[in-house]
Parts: sequence; C-alpha cells; structure tokens
Amino acid sequence: MNRSNAKLLIALIICGVPAFSFAQVQEIRDYLINVTIGVRTDVPEKYHANVVDVTLEEPGFYRMIPKLLYNSGDDQLNESCFFTVLHQDSTVSTAVDSNAGPYKVIPDDPGPRHTAFRDAGLFYFLAGTNTIQMHHYSLIADQFPQFLNGSINGPESIKIVDTLKIVAEPRADALLNMRSNPPRRRPVNGVLSGLAYPGESIYYELIVKNHYLNVIRFAQLELVVSPFLATQSFTLEPSFIEEEYYLWDLPHIDPGDSLVIGFYGNLADRMQEGYTPLVNRGFLRVPNEADSTNNKAESLDYAYAASHGGPPDEKTDMAIRLFAKSDSFRVFGADTAFFVSSGEKIIVGLAALNNGVNPAHDVQVRYVNPPLLFVQQAVPQPSTVLGDTLIWNFSSIDAGLYQNMRVETLLEMPGISDSLVIPRAFVSAIDDTAMNNNAAEDSVFIFRRSADFKGLTDVIKTALWTDRDGDGLLTSGDLI
Repeated sequence: MNRSNAKLLIALIICGVPAFSFAQVQEIRDYLINVTIGVRTDVPEKYHANVVDVTLEEPGFYRMIPKLLYNSGDDQLNESCFFTVLHQDSTVSTAVDSNAGPYKVIPDDPGPRHTAFRDAGLFYFLAGTNTIQMHHYSLIADQFPQFLNGSINGPESIKIVDTLKIVAEPRADALLNMRSNPPRRRPVNGVLSGLAYPGESIYYELIVKNHYLNVIRFAQLELVVSPFLATQSFTLEPSFIEEEYYLWDLPHIDPGDSLVIGFYGNLADRMQEGYTPLVNRGFLRVPNEADSTNNKAESLDYAYAASHGGPPDEKTDMAIRLFAKSDSFRVFGADTAFFVSSGEKIIVGLAALNNGVNPAHDVQVRYVNPPLLFVQQAVPQPSTVLGDTLIWNFSSIDAGLYQNMRVETLLEMPGISDSLVIPRAFVSAIDDTAMNNNAAEDSVFIFRRSADFKGLTDVIKTALWTDRDGDGLLTSGDLI
C-alpha cells in the first residue's frame, strides 16, 4: 500500500482462508469459518483442534476473538478453552495477556444456550504460516483450577461457531532521546552544560527505542539543528534535508530494540563573542502511537568565543576558598570550632582566586546554602539565585588576584538536634586548567545550649569578620 494514500484504520480481520497480508496500516476484510470447530474431553484426539491457518508477510501482535457456543442448558459445566499459535518453524506462542500461567483461559459463560464473542488473548504471529490451535481447559485445570465452576464430567465440549476474529494490534510506543558529547562541560548560568569553542565539533546521537509489543513501521524522525552547527558524517543518511531541517524514514524497529543515529555538529572558526546556545530539537512520528508525550527530545550545549571571535587562548587556574564563622566558637589548641544555635548568625566568606599566570575570563562562583540556614544578605549582590544556590558572574579576574564574597545567614530552627551545617562553594572559568581546587566547604556545629555543653560558655569569644592581617582573605588569623 502506498504510504501517501494509506488511511489510518483499526484492522479487524475475520479469518478462515489461507493467505492474507497484515500490515501496520491495512484495510478491513472479513472471512467466515464455514464449519463448527470445537474441543471436548471424552476423546483424547478431541482435546485439541486446529482452527485455521493464517499466512502473514509481516510479523506482529494480533488479538483473537472467537464466537463460542455455550449450551449450558444440559448437564455440562466448565465450557472453557484456551488458544495457542503454532508457527511455521514449530515454535508456539501463548497469550501475552495470560491469566493462567502462560495461557489465557476463556472462562465458562453460564446461562441458557447461547453464543458470544469472547476475548482469547493477544498473540504474536511470525511471518509465514501460523496455525491457530484451540485446547480444552481440562488439560490444565489441575495446574490452574481458578476457573473451575464444578466437576468435569461427560463430553464437556466447547465450540467455535461461524466466526473467529483476528484483530490486528498496530499500536506502538516509541521513545526519542538525544544526547551530546561535547569537548568539555562547564557551569553556564549555574547549570553544568556542554561547552565547545569555535572550530570544534560536538558529536550528537538520536536514539529511537521501541517500548511496546509491536514492530514499529513507517516511523519518521524530524530534526532541526542549530544554525550555528554544520552537520556531517551521519551514521544513517537523512531521507530529506532543507537548510537546518532533516527527515529520516526509519526502518522497522523490533520490540525492545533501539535505533541510534549519530552525527557531528561543527562550529565555525570565528563566532560572536561570549556564549551562544546550541539547541537541537527532534520529533518522532509513529503510526498508531499510543503515547506521543515521549516523542520529543532536545539538546542544549553552548559555544564560547573570546573577544577576537576564536577560542580562548589564555590558560588559567581558578581556586575557591570558603570559611564559615559564627559568633560563638571554642579554641582547641591550634583548632577553632564554631557553634551556632537558633536565632544566631553564620557568616560565610568566599574568595575566588586566580592562581594562574593569565587573566581568568567568565568566572562563575556558586554558593550552595545548606538546609536550616536562611540567607539574610549577600555582598556583592548575586547575579542569579536558583533555590538554595547563589551565583556570581565576573567577566574577569586578573592573574594573582581574587574576588571576595560574603553571605550572612541565620539559623531559625528552635529545638533542632545537634548536627552540622555545611556551606559549599564552586568556581569555574573558561579554560581552567586545574579542577581539583574548584570546590570548597566548611562546617559549623549546631547545638541546643543545654547542660550537655558544660564548660562551653566560659571559653566562648566573639568572632568578628575582620581582615585583620590585610591579606584580603577571611582566615582564622582574622579572629579577634
């Protein structure tokens, strides 16, 4: 069937003749079984019955719905059965929506003599000839007795009359993911992001996964690439390209399998100064998609160019220091332990140092305020506040110099148990050459001013945040 002319149909096929091709999108055709077919328990060869052969060009999942005869006006009970599918390679499929071990039993339907269409389950059919087989429930009643409604005596027959419906289950559920492998990752606006410089490349992958029971057929993948990226080396060539738009007609994807398409996005040798977002967006179209909410994906990386439009050419080494001080402390030899209780303040001093021999550009400092502490004031004013994180951005810090920050916090948790609060800070800069000194933390002990702290008050002093030694950094030597 030509896809451009295909209609989206729910396929309902009533089978009783040899050959018919089931496709993902197909017309409705009806077939009749011209004889009554049944199974019974009094003759061994009648325990099973081959109902009909179905020949398929495409494999897939199909639901079987037989029209069953119930003649419970006599002494028969347990007019129940189950179905299997015998494939051409001698393998057997049982219902995926089983209710008795591997089988789906159609329970008895007591009442006056009558016929009714019943759901026999969802089955997988291979390409080629498949034989639908019917079995009497008595064969497995000892192992799965939950559907018994009395003893099994007499012929105990159950019959299909006139019709067996085979309903195609074309529903699909595909998931689209997109991932990138940039040359480096750096914090940008407080978020760790992929980062590339002019002249560099980023490798991208589009991942399409089949989450459902059916083969995905006739799917299309669309991709809109950032205008700042020039693509090359696709692992699967697009079916159509127009400027930044790419389209793939995807091959079949089996249940549980994934299709990965990789490509490179290349940056120009010269770009505008600063950060440039690189956004790629993908969308997946699948016929009879059951859930399209997971059919979209997006990647976000950044390009960074120096003032001359090229990559930064000055290496640097940024470091961060953090000191947390409270008004109460105790000296243990050469060590000082700081304490705080409800209603008291903790002053956090931060210093971002350029230990390198070149200026550091686009410096970012992130301070993570711990639980239980509430920020009262920050100097200088943060560039951004994201939840419990304060972010400062500085265009540059010259070699051998530093940038100080101060955060004033308050503990407002009366009755809290003894514990530690740990403020943390992180620093980043373009082309930082050493990452092991880019994080720092300190701790302050919370206590509840009780008899458990005998002797503490007689050695408590007042801690002042004063640059006593004139080095510009808050250290223990600045205490008076």
